[in-house]
Amino acid sequence: RHTHPPRENMPVSASYRQIVLGADSAVDDVPAPRQRPSWRRTLVAAAATAVVAGVALHRTSPSAAFSAARDIARADEEKPPRACIELPGVRLQNGAGTADGSGKKAKDGPDCAARCRSEASCGQAVFSSGNSDCYMFKKVAPGLQEYKLGKNETPSKDVFDSAVCGEVEELAVAQAEARKTKVAAVKKSWDEAEARADKLLKTLQLNDKLTLTHGSASQSGFAGYLAPSWAITGAKPLTMNDGPQGFNPYTDPALAGTSTQYPSLLTVAATFNPAAARRYAGAIVEEFVGKGSNTLLGPDLEVTRVGSTGRSFETLS
Repeated sequence: RHTHPPRENMPVSASYRQIVLGADSAVDDVPAPRQRPSWRRTLVAAAATAVVAGVALHRTSPSAAFSAARDIARADEEKPPRACIELPGVRLQNGAGTADGSGKKAKDGPDCAARCRSEASCGQAVFSSGNSDCYMFKKVAPGLQEYKLGKNETPSKDVFDSAVCGEVEELAVAQAEARKTKVAAVKKSWDEAEARADKLLKTLQLNDKLTLTHGSASQSGFAGYLAPSWAITGAKPLTMNDGPQGFNPYTDPALAGTSTQYPSLLTVAATFNPAAARRYAGAIVEEFVGKGSNTLLGPDLEVTRVGSTGRSFETLS
């Protein structure tokens, strides 16, 4: 047995031996683990090999060989990184052109997105849960428009996940353009709705208008119930209910004990995961609709000044 004397700038193998086996262990016969070469180290080694080979074959001068190796390394380092914007639960319109590797099986949406990111020719990917296929396209659907069913096409029960991949700068531009298109579409929709509302209001009497401003008595078990006048064509009652973390049956004994208690919204916000928030919202909405409620009273999004207040856990902030 012997000890290693203290040394400065100790090599990796020696520091490994001392950390794992102890400073006073006999470690001469213990091999150190091999370090995994980084991509930069591999690149330098490849460039050096190219220099030696070029000079040995007398096909180029040493200066030209070193210059070529430097250009190879610089081009690889300056290659723009690729990234993906994942859109879980969204089915985009099919893009243009079929990318290499399209149609192969994938585990899930993130796996399909990873394949598109690694394939330089892929700009858009769509994953289908029905057949687990990963469809990859060279060009992104214009404006990142969602898929629209044809006249004779029936809605699919499959769950779709989409991803848009490319260079980071290109993705930023595409995302900005998609946001402009979506904002314009939402604004147009609101303008059309307000125009229809103004047209309808001009035909209503005062008593009809009053039914839109107050609730009505109901034994339905909802937190709030608003019944518009029969004279308002197409208007449906608002069946409002709490809360943002589960359906509250209130006065309906038939629904007692049937509600799911979901985690608090503060917990959801703490995940910083939009996909988790979408799944959370989808599950709650499914239960509300199944129990006859079309208006969810929540969630909250506000500045919580006093953490001990009774509603703090129901907010997303």
